[in-house]
Amino acid sequence: MPSVTAIIARLARRLGAVLLFALLFTTPALATVLPQAERGVLDLRGWYADLDGPVSLDGEWLVSWDRLAGEESLNPLPEPDGRIWTPFTLPAIWNGAERPDGQEMGGFGAATFRLKILLPPGMPPLTLKMPPVNSAMRVWVDGRSVAAAGVPALAAAQEQSSSVSRFVTLHGGQRVIELAVEVSNHFHFEGGIGRTIYLDANGGLSRLWQRQLMTNAGALMSLSLMALFIGAFLRRRLSAAPLFLVMLLAACAMRLICTSELLRVFFPGVSEVWAYRLEYLPIYMFYPIYFHLLRELFPGCLHRGVGRAMMAVAVPGMFLVLVTEPAQFTRLRDVASLLLVLSALYFAWRLTVAALRRHSGALLLGAGALAFLGSVVHDALMYAHFFESIDLVPYGALLFLFGHALVLGRRVETAFLNERRLSQELVALNEGLELQIAERTRALSDKSATLERFLANLSHEVRTPLNAILGMVRVIRREGATDQLDERLRVADGAGRHLVSMLDTILDLSRLEAGRMELHPQPTDVVALVEDAVALMRAGAEEKDLALSLTVSGLGAERFWIDPLRLRQIVLNLLSNAVKFTERGGVEVTLTARPPPPDAASGTVVLCLTVADSGPGVPRAAQGIIFEPFHRLEGTRLEGNRRDGAGLGLAIVNGLVRLMGGDVCLEGRPGGGSLFTVSLATRPLPVADPSPDRAAPMPVPGSLDILVVEDAPENQAILREYLAPGGHRAVYVESGEEALAVLAARTVDVVLLDMRLPGIDGVEVTRRIRALPDAERALVPVIAVTANSSPEDRADYLEAGVDEVVAKPVDPDALQDALARHAPSGSCAPAPSFAVQGAPLTGRPVTGGLSSADRARLMDRFAQACRDVLAVLDDEDSPPRRVVDAAHRMKGSGGTYGFPEVSAAARALERTAQAVESGSGGAASMQGDTAALRDRLHAALRAIEKGEAGLT
Repeated sequence: MPSVTAIIARLARRLGAVLLFALLFTTPALATVLPQAERGVLDLRGWYADLDGPVSLDGEWLVSWDRLAGEESLNPLPEPDGRIWTPFTLPAIWNGAERPDGQEMGGFGAATFRLKILLPPGMPPLTLKMPPVNSAMRVWVDGRSVAAAGVPALAAAQEQSSSVSRFVTLHGGQRVIELAVEVSNHFHFEGGIGRTIYLDANGGLSRLWQRQLMTNAGALMSLSLMALFIGAFLRRRLSAAPLFLVMLLAACAMRLICTSELLRVFFPGVSEVWAYRLEYLPIYMFYPIYFHLLRELFPGCLHRGVGRAMMAVAVPGMFLVLVTEPAQFTRLRDVASLLLVLSALYFAWRLTVAALRRHSGALLLGAGALAFLGSVVHDALMYAHFFESIDLVPYGALLFLFGHALVLGRRVETAFLNERRLSQELVALNEGLELQIAERTRALSDKSATLERFLANLSHEVRTPLNAILGMVRVIRREGATDQLDERLRVADGAGRHLVSMLDTILDLSRLEAGRMELHPQPTDVVALVEDAVALMRAGAEEKDLALSLTVSGLGAERFWIDPLRLRQIVLNLLSNAVKFTERGGVEVTLTARPPPPDAASGTVVLCLTVADSGPGVPRAAQGIIFEPFHRLEGTRLEGNRRDGAGLGLAIVNGLVRLMGGDVCLEGRPGGGSLFTVSLATRPLPVADPSPDRAAPMPVPGSLDILVVEDAPENQAILREYLAPGGHRAVYVESGEEALAVLAARTVDVVLLDMRLPGIDGVEVTRRIRALPDAERALVPVIAVTANSSPEDRADYLEAGVDEVVAKPVDPDALQDALARHAPSGSCAPAPSFAVQGAPLTGRPVTGGLSSADRARLMDRFAQACRDVLAVLDDEDSPPRRVVDAAHRMKGSGGTYGFPEVSAAARALERTAQAVESGSGGAASMQGDTAALRDRLHAALRAIEKGEAGLT
């Protein structure tokens, strides 16, 4: 039975992952890369607004220092004369910029920036997004003032500061726009336009900004609700920890409302001075408050002297913020950020100590501290103008403080309300919310109401599992440890898991509806993919005594050019839906191919995937809306399943199929049940098998000097055994740097090069070899030995200078032939066979030339590699890049050592982990593929221990 700590830790990690994905998906998209401005002119005549999207106005503007000359935009753009108008690159802070008189610009001052924009004919109305500047600006277009943030002035007394974004609508049909921006700063220690100005033609920038405001408002609401929930504990006065946690929540909310422009949007009457003070105060408030919170939670784990030092720094810092002007206290921004990073490191260290001392909840808080530390470092670099992004500290703090709320909630032992009244209130609330959502959904009649419907349904779906979690916590607090504790924890855990799954699904749907879902097609074994999906659902079907079958026919090829991650998501959603709503009978899956329609591109086929169930079916009247988001059938089809799903699975299937250019349809089956058919047009990739029909064996190469570049010890060992019978003199290195050092010192006959290496990869190593000054060494044959051997990868390797590619798992005969083809002239002699016989690529490798001791030694190497990869998979904090590297290692060595199922599972995990790393989603698929590879590795280790599999 899992402990309370383990259950809550898993819940926090999953909710944290959802928050991180949400942050990633709400980050503004980069503008299209077009020519930058030069000498005050930006030529956008090659800009196609509908296709290219927003464009940045970065580059060389003309600037006139200590002048507010926006009205001059009525006149043509002047030539830069070095006295009045000089080039200046935006975005940039003007501190330290050289003026025409030879002096450097300080933080205070004023300037006018001019830009002439050349546009193509027939442009629609445009939207100009002006970012917040330090500290006031006025925008002029063709001699007219069109927008302002504050009032810029040459003197500090006349300036009115306001750091807010502005959106300016420009008339359509213009061919030339004379843009001028007046900026003055007598408020902040830095002046200028530090962020990019964007131009858009379809209002996307404004909508993106509004979505960001909504996301920030949601985070602010979460902080407020969490503060109210924790504030209820203050009445019990069991500990001071809830008080400190509420103070931290308030500081985080204060920071969020200031950095996200919510304060200036909803409370425009607040002065700019106090807006900056409220933004900077939480920086100094964090570490002394959190020090006292940890002292309450983990007595004896913190140093009193450190706490006194933190107070000695924080109190003067807050005093300076409150009594000095922003021009003074903003100068300490970078110092304050550094102190915040150092304090976060100290807290992470002490939480690690507490975890080692087995303090309950320390590990969970340590993970939150690391997340918060990462957000602090991100914001420190962003405000130091290393890059543009959004303020992540409030979100990192939200995740950080959520863990503390869980720890505090677990320590509370009494409840405020009894179980019966709480259950009745929850039922009434859920029924009322469902009724309101149904009434509102019926009232919607146009697309403008889509967002409102989405939020209403989301509120209901989130509240239901949250109510279950909070309800069980309150009951446990009231009754303490009883016989029903495990059952109540199970209910809370199940509700949390449902919440995480539902939020993952909503994120996928939102990305589909926003058009931000990207496809990554690649050569894919479609049959193996569908078989894996059926295998994943087989356990659920067997629990309900359902028959689950797969029939494959008429494909004509093994691999197809398609996105495997999205195809797998489609198959799993359809199978999950069929198994969920089928009580008796079974589910039948078929995979076939049919000719494309006449107007389709040549060389394509249509993959047809059908999923047929024997459930209650879908009424004909509901078949037209079954693919809409949040649509769930009422009545017998949902008996016993009302708690499962948010009605998004089929909507995601429909969206993915449409994105892939296919079609999905639903039909009723005679006798009851449903038949879903997915049709996807794709291109088959025939694979020729080079080994069975070789006309004659290549000559056996003589003894060669070979440089082997391979970082995996188990792969080095097997190559050593393959090369030893030929009497080759091999040098083994583990990185590209070592390989280049060897080639600089000596000559070799052949280089066997793994393409996935630590440091510089195989492609770069090959390029550097070809660039060596010694012609003999630069022309040495390079044979790539790699698990990445798709047609696209091979093209990249050959372009870099690779002579031949040998795919992993390595076929000894293929390796022999490659060496023979590239051995120096006169070094090959006819011979009937290789000393180590190779097996077909589809079977296990045969190493008949190995002794029992050699085989045992090699299998020990592979077993250790399996344990190394398992350590990465078992580490829940492993980043996607580390998982990709571990999976790639097993993809290459699994088949070589006689475990093709390990290679297949590793290949699937590498693909999904790469998708997660690139931000394309697939976190749920990555978890399933990680579990599958973990099972395969454990099975391989058991087989090795028993001597039942592996090298034979």
